[in-house]
Amino acid sequence: MIAYASIPALVALLFKALLLGYSIRSAGRNLASRLFVALLLALAAQNLVEFWGFNYRAEHGMGPLLQTLGYAYVGLLIPAIALILHISLRLSFDLPANDRQWKWGYLLYLPAAGLVFLLLFTDKLVLGFQAFQDTVLRIPGPWYFLLETYLELYLLATLANLFYGARSSRLPAARTRNRLWLLAILPTALLFIYLIVANHFGWTRITSTFYVPITLTFFLAVTAYATHQHRLFDVEFYIPWSKARRRKTAFYRRIQATVAEFADLPSADAALERVAEVLRCPVALVGGWRPVFAAAGEGSLELAQFPHDVVAKVDRIVVARELSDSNSDAYGSMQQFKVAAIVPFYPNAHTSASWMLLGESFNESVYTPLDFRKVEWLFDKMGDFLLDKVGVLRSELNRANEENRSLHRQLAWKVKEITVLSERTRRLATENEELRYELRLFGLPEDKDDSSRS
Repeated sequence: MIAYASIPALVALLFKALLLGYSIRSAGRNLASRLFVALLLALAAQNLVEFWGFNYRAEHGMGPLLQTLGYAYVGLLIPAIALILHISLRLSFDLPANDRQWKWGYLLYLPAAGLVFLLLFTDKLVLGFQAFQDTVLRIPGPWYFLLETYLELYLLATLANLFYGARSSRLPAARTRNRLWLLAILPTALLFIYLIVANHFGWTRITSTFYVPITLTFFLAVTAYATHQHRLFDVEFYIPWSKARRRKTAFYRRIQATVAEFADLPSADAALERVAEVLRCPVALVGGWRPVFAAAGEGSLELAQFPHDVVAKVDRIVVARELSDSNSDAYGSMQQFKVAAIVPFYPNAHTSASWMLLGESFNESVYTPLDFRKVEWLFDKMGDFLLDKVGVLRSELNRANEENRSLHRQLAWKVKEITVLSERTRRLATENEELRYELRLFGLPEDKDDSSRS
């Protein structure tokens, strides 16, 4: 029989198991995602201890095993808070791309290790646990204030980091990720701070048994999405009359207007100019078997130097910041030549294959799932436009080849006529020499006038 008080912990445990499977299967793997998996494991273990403890209490009361489970519950909470602060540091600051270059983050776990030692091997932090209504409360030790200070400082530092990371001066994708984390952690952080203060003043109306699993479930659901996904929805976009909503609406209108103008554009250069204008980034259009044939925007010629052997392998839209975890050759080349994205057009067709390279400022306009749906629609129309232009160019090339073949035939006839005339001239010159020889043989004067000689 499952105890009523253990149901929230069971539901939270099952939900964390789903999130853990999602996190492990996620394509992007970096330090932040690995820390998040560790956080899920710690909180899942805490739910398992909580579920076991409540069921043990319902059957056996406050026995010695429940005391051990209580220490395990608190002992798992301590490193979990340190993991949250560590992840917030990774999200809020532009740390080096190579995770191994920044080891100072592990100093955050020294206070956590000290508190765990005091908890498990001394009675300075917690003296024991006692029953309270449907839950279990700790009996504070003389140094319990260290644990409270640790929790408050780490949670407040996490909020400060995320507020800093959500500043408007950052790239939109990083700013959005920090804002989602901030939105997710606020209920949990405020609840923990309230519980710490309430315990000092004897406010016992809210306990952690029911409310903490709810806030933690909301926190983990939002942060799992924000940690593992690259294309995040912008919270500000869904606020009516916000600047982000006005800016995005104008951006989508520009895309729609550009698509409508494609039919009237005279060349690929003009189309590329329009794309560069609407996306507000340099653009270069290259082919796998020929040099650059169109470029637009400041910095586009630098994009065009991108290695063709690398770009020829791209058969789908590739965004550099979505490849940053793989350390691939494509990512290194895109960083070197300041390419934010590569868009292929008919990559498997030899005569019409081409690739559009977009500059780094592409990331400032396109970062949400809706943004990518809009620009992919733009790229589809651009591909149709280029295919039409390739068809026209192919027709003109065929006509030019036919004219070239006709000229070659005419030239061949002229060469043949010249050859016949040259042969007749050579024969006449030989006959003339023979006649001169005969005249000298008979002692007759040579008459250089052809009419008198005849």
